[in-house]
Amino acid sequence: MENTKIHTKKSFFDLFLFNNTNTYISFYLLIISIFLEFYYVNFVHKIYFYDGFSFDFNIVKYVISKFLLIGFLLLSHMLYDKSKFVYSIYSIFMLFVLIPNLILYSYMNVTEGPILVSSFILLLLVFISANKLSVSHIYVQENIKYYFLVLAAILFLIPIAIENGFTVNWKTLFLQEIYETRDVFASKLSSLSSYTFGWEVKVVAPLLLIFCLIKKEYFFAFLAFSFVIYSFLISGHKSVYLSTVVILFFFYLGKNYELKIKYFFALIIFMLIGVYAFDSTFLEGNLTQSIFVRRLFFVPALLNTHYFDFFQNEPIYLSHSILSSFIEYPYDLDPSHLIANEYFAKPEMSSNNGIIADGYMNFGIIGAILYSFIFSIVILFFNSLDIDSRYFGLFFLLIRVFIGSALLTVVLTHGLWILLLLSLVYLRKRKLMNT
Repeated sequence: MENTKIHTKKSFFDLFLFNNTNTYISFYLLIISIFLEFYYVNFVHKIYFYDGFSFDFNIVKYVISKFLLIGFLLLSHMLYDKSKFVYSIYSIFMLFVLIPNLILYSYMNVTEGPILVSSFILLLLVFISANKLSVSHIYVQENIKYYFLVLAAILFLIPIAIENGFTVNWKTLFLQEIYETRDVFASKLSSLSSYTFGWEVKVVAPLLLIFCLIKKEYFFAFLAFSFVIYSFLISGHKSVYLSTVVILFFFYLGKNYELKIKYFFALIIFMLIGVYAFDSTFLEGNLTQSIFVRRLFFVPALLNTHYFDFFQNEPIYLSHSILSSFIEYPYDLDPSHLIANEYFAKPEMSSNNGIIADGYMNFGIIGAILYSFIFSIVILFFNSLDIDSRYFGLFFLLIRVFIGSALLTVVLTHGLWILLLLSLVYLRKRKLMNT
């Protein structure tokens, strides 16, 4: 008897059954948005109103925000079947960018610019980044891969080690005397080491750590871990410390992209509940809520609104940066300190923000659109490589850098150009690397 296969066509509603990982993730994002909205109404604006977190609720803007949120959650179901890698980037972007900006748009008298650009980026991820280019893999022998990465990690550390030596403040390891360590590090930092430090801690050492863990070369993995810890001890930058946690977290958590996102969002929900309980039980103030909720989610969104407000109709065309020789910069302070001075009366503070604000600041709405396209093309390139999901920690950190840094800073200082080159050799799934 001839074997026949019966294919059952999925209905649209089958996508929303809770045996579908995407449905769990969408549900978790809804829960997170409710928690963040609760925090804004009952905590952020009440305690930090002096920082600009006002309360000016608008029902029309609120309804628009909810339609956008639901719409992009529905759109994610289409993306889920096209590319799990881009889907994970899309979900992280919704968490850290779209949802906080929608909440501020609903509860503050701010421009719609940031949510429009955020929405545009999500659309680009679906309709551009989820496709694939024909990208050739560069084959390199396995032993050469190890030695090249180790050599690169050592070379990038040499300028830093020459300037700082190997005498460290061990209290920094326990998050004590952080700012004293930072001041000493900043006073010794040269132009060269300011670049090599970023390349080391953002790309090369984390990549070496993951690559060696995949290959079970634990000596080299320990070496990479030592490079990161040394970099933290001499710099005091907590982001270096946390990047190792993120790398290991996403390496071991979940066997694929979607499960990593699912478990991560579940952890976010747990932490949103936990920080409130922790502050209420053990602290008299709101320190953990301020760090985890206000600074992580709402400060970048607030800075977006400030950049759009200040540079409205007055872009600076990179006159503070690579075009300074051709275009006169009109302000005494650089943009990050300028915004801090204008909106927080703190000219010593650096209010850096990501590609949305950076694009608008430099070239207006055209710049925001252009930078969004560049971001989507970068993700398109990585999506074309069929990257092993155990490297997702690298891309989580990359998205965080895009959210918090100017485009040229991401490319040059934080080493995106290095990651683009190394990805052709190191990041593909094991079955591709061995063929």
